[in-house]
Amino acid sequence: MTSLQVKNLTFTYQVEGEAVLRDLNFTLPTQKISLLIGQSGAGKSTFLKLLTGLYPEFGGQISQGQVLLDGQEVGTMCAAKRATKIALLFQNPRQQIVMTTFREQLYFILANLNLPLIEINDRIKQVCQQFNLTAFLDRDLLTLSGGELQRVALASVVAMGSEIIILDEPFANIDLKERRRLLELLRDLQVKQGKTILICDHDLSDYQAYVDHVFQLDQTLHEVNRTILAEVKKPAVNLPLAPDLTGDLSWCNIELWAGKRQLVIDSSYRLGRGKIGLLSGQNGVGKSTFFKALIKQNSYHGKIIFDKQDLARTKAKKWARLVGIVFQNSLDQFVKLTVAEELALSLKKSHHPEYWTPARVQAVAQAFGLWDLNDQVCYQLSGGQQKRLQILGMLIMSPPVLLLDEPFSGLDQVSLKPVLEELQTVTVDLQIATLVISHQLMGITPYLDYQLRLEHQKLGW
Repeated sequence: MTSLQVKNLTFTYQVEGEAVLRDLNFTLPTQKISLLIGQSGAGKSTFLKLLTGLYPEFGGQISQGQVLLDGQEVGTMCAAKRATKIALLFQNPRQQIVMTTFREQLYFILANLNLPLIEINDRIKQVCQQFNLTAFLDRDLLTLSGGELQRVALASVVAMGSEIIILDEPFANIDLKERRRLLELLRDLQVKQGKTILICDHDLSDYQAYVDHVFQLDQTLHEVNRTILAEVKKPAVNLPLAPDLTGDLSWCNIELWAGKRQLVIDSSYRLGRGKIGLLSGQNGVGKSTFFKALIKQNSYHGKIIFDKQDLARTKAKKWARLVGIVFQNSLDQFVKLTVAEELALSLKKSHHPEYWTPARVQAVAQAFGLWDLNDQVCYQLSGGQQKRLQILGMLIMSPPVLLLDEPFSGLDQVSLKPVLEELQTVTVDLQIATLVISHQLMGITPYLDYQLRLEHQKLGW
């Protein structure tokens, strides 16, 4: 039974820099499922990397205290031995993937644990059955949806067989049905195999039946009463299906493929100005691929038109001024180094500079918790801070059509509210046609106007 303990831990990213985490004490309950919560930017992902020995080996320094794995400082333990005891699922599953296919990924991980070939094959078979991923073994991982990639990354971590499993936002891009199935699977690992599991999440729905302990990280790290999970209302989408709307972007008789697999059959619709729509559907049905078609990054059959301009006959640079996107992966968005430079570039390209006055930019940046981060490097922000920066940058640009692909992952309810309020305000004020893909539904439905649903290769409304 592997133990994990933190004693008087203080951590900084820079020598003599301000402490990110200060004087933390923590003992992870063994053979239980625990949940770590806290506001975006509180240092949760940093804390998880410290627990698994990635920090300070790959960044920052411990100025005080220890992280002890079975009584030994985790940073002094060799990687192979550490991997048998503790494993981490990153917040961004793309950082977990190093090979081309799922099969290659599993072989690479398990071979590095020096397992015999027969055991490697047994583990691959078992984890594919557990996660219902046999059909994904030889798929190019770059072709998977965000939710499918999260399942693959989670399965890769579980395949390692570590006694402690640490999961950072493991369900951010996963639909509700699959989320509940994976929680059942994690409970089986805990009950039947005695695994110790720590999950970091902002979306607290569905955890009441599975979690034994809840810890909150703010100025300190402390256990809170798990009754807070009982107070979480289950998210529901009670939205009208998309009505006939007036707008500039439409598609007609669209058909869409991913390789030889057809995703969309004969769809036609027009996005409404001044409205926020939800594009829903299970993982892997083609929602993100559809967005890519709308921004000229994926082939399609049919017509996509903006105010009589045919996408097929419009240069990509010109089309990008008309249809903007918040990418699912934050790191795909940024082109400048710092927060201030990124916002300055958005303002330079804004369709409505008269609306985005310096005073308004500052007010919204403050509401988003970004104003004091002006000099911070975009790539060193927390996952939630990166999402807020992405959204603010695109709101400032204010393209006529705005697509947002999983924009709320990594956002707690406190930081989510001002984002949704500003998204709604700008959409209405500037008559933007806004369409959102989001599996996180907690707190967002009051700001949505209608729903488009992609299922059985049809866009329904």
